[in-house]
Amino acid sequence: MERAIYGDTPWDRYAFLSELQKRRTSLYLACFDERQENLLGIIGGYFRGDRAHVTILLIDPQYQRQGLGRMLMQEMIEIARQQGRQRMTLEVAVDNVPALHLYHELGFKEGHIRRNYYTNEHKDAMDMELSLVDVGAGRDTNE
Repeated sequence: MERAIYGDTPWDRYAFLSELQKRRTSLYLACFDERQENLLGIIGGYFRGDRAHVTILLIDPQYQRQGLGRMLMQEMIEIARQQGRQRMTLEVAVDNVPALHLYHELGFKEGHIRRNYYTNEHKDAMDMELSLVDVGAGRDTNE
C-alpha cells in the first residue's frame, strides 16, 4: 500500500517491524473492508510524555476521499485525549494538498518546514500540531 501511494517506500521493512514491536509506546490501527479481507488503511504513532505523534497514515488509493483517513485520525486523537496527552504532532509533505486540508479541518496548526525531509523524493515536510487540551477546560462557565 505504501508503494502504491508514495512510490519509493519511505520506511524500510525493518523500520516498520521495529515500530510494531514498541507496544508500550506505539499504537497502530488498521481499517479493513466489511469481510475483513482487504486492508483499506492504517494509522500509527507513538505516545511519549505529553505528546502523541502520528508517524504514518495510509489509505488504499481506491478508498481515498471517502472519510477513512478522517475516521482513523479522529480515533487516534480520541485515544490520545483519553490518555491525557496535551498535543498531537505529525509531519506532512508540503505538496500533499488533500492531507493538509484534512489536518487543517481537524484543527492542526502549521509549524516549521523541514527541508528535504523525504530524502528519496527530495521533498519538504511541514510540522503540524494539534492542541488536545480543551479550550476553556477548568474555567468557570459563569464568567
